[in-house]
Amino acid sequence: MVQLRAHAVMVLFAAALSVSLSACGGSGSVSPAPAPTPTGTPSGGGTTGGSGGTGGSTTSGSPAKATVITVAAGSTNSGVNFVLSGQKSGTLNIEVLGATSTSSSGGSAFNTGAAVARGQSSRILIFGDGLSADETVTIGGPGDITVSSIQQITATTGLAGLMFVINVPANAATGARSVFVRRSNGDMAAFAGGLEVLP
Repeated sequence: MVQLRAHAVMVLFAAALSVSLSACGGSGSVSPAPAPTPTGTPSGGGTTGGSGGTGGSTTSGSPAKATVITVAAGSTNSGVNFVLSGQKSGTLNIEVLGATSTSSSGGSAFNTGAAVARGQSSRILIFGDGLSADETVTIGGPGDITVSSIQQITATTGLAGLMFVINVPANAATGARSVFVRRSNGDMAAFAGGLEVLP
């Protein structure tokens, strides 16, 4: 009985191995994939392999190895040409944001953003690369904050900026809001969560 079980296990193993091999291109009813057509001049006599073969090795036409290119601010890469289409000259970026009263003629902006209170109007200052009065400014969230009086300004450091007035209604949702600047060509910059609405 033990011998009969061992024989049955061997038959099952052989059947499983046969099914496994047929899926890998061995004998069975599975049709092999057509052999790829080599490019270049084959080495070793110039003949391709038989059914299911991959053909002779080639001396040319092999795919090139991938080259990893690291791109970082201030880095240089030689021998590589990057083409970016649809870009307006200069980048669009919001680096700092500040809030002040509408009666103030100046103010400061910070990379951490600013806070505004519900039920008040505030003057917002943003500075960064490529900012101009041609852009549209919006405040993220449920659409309860309005933007008006957009003016182009320049920081004391020479950085381009925008100054605009926001009206925050008394029932505005509290929490962090993003400030978005969009060009007519679709380019957009955001100061994510940089404007906090306080109760």
